[in-house]
This record gives sequence, C-alpha cells and structure tokens, in this order.
Amino acid sequence: MPKEIANNKVWWTESIHTYTLRTERSNTERSTPMTYALSSAPERQSAVHTVDIAGTAWPVYKVEALALGILVFLGSLALSSSLQLAVLASASSTVVAWWTLMLVERHSAARR
Repeated sequence: MPKEIANNKVWWTESIHTYTLRTERSNTERSTPMTYALSSAPERQSAVHTVDIAGTAWPVYKVEALALGILVFLGSLALSSSLQLAVLASASSTVVAWWTLMLVERHSAARR
C-alpha cells in the first residue's frame, strides 16, 4: 500500500523492500509519460567474517565446521571401516563445531 505521495512519486513498502513508483518523460519522442517502479532493499550489515563461494557469502565458521566434518568422516572411516560410525561421528562433530564457532563469532562481533 502507498505510504507517501509527493511530487509525482509514490513510495510503499513490502517486508524489507521499498518500491518507488515514478512517472516521468525521459524521451523527447515519447508523447505519454513512462511509469516504472524502482526496488531498493537495505544492505545487510554482517559483522561475521565471510568467504565468497560461487558468488554467495558464506560465514567462515560454516566452512570450517564442514571441513572438520569431512576430516572426521574420512579419519573415522579409515580407522574403523564402519560407515555408520563415520557418519555419526562426522555429523556430531560438525554440529558441535558449527554451533560453537557460530557462538564464538557472534560473541566476538558483539564486542567490536
């Protein structure tokens, strides 16, 4: 729903996106005004350290936890030759590392 109407511009908000409806004459050969909507979303400020993987910013603690899980999986599979034990050990170590590193990262970001 429109929030404010002023100077031939209409602004409205849906969730976090703000849309601006503008009407203007930009080309001299155009006899009728052109109407278009501009979408703008606020930039999300991230206090955690990120790494770019395939164009997506991943928090470093997630990548570290997944790498630890792969290492634990390979190590426990090599030592025990039991797939069930390897999956259980890697899943539990990944979850513990994920949550621990996330809490440490958020705590250190809050202190900055």
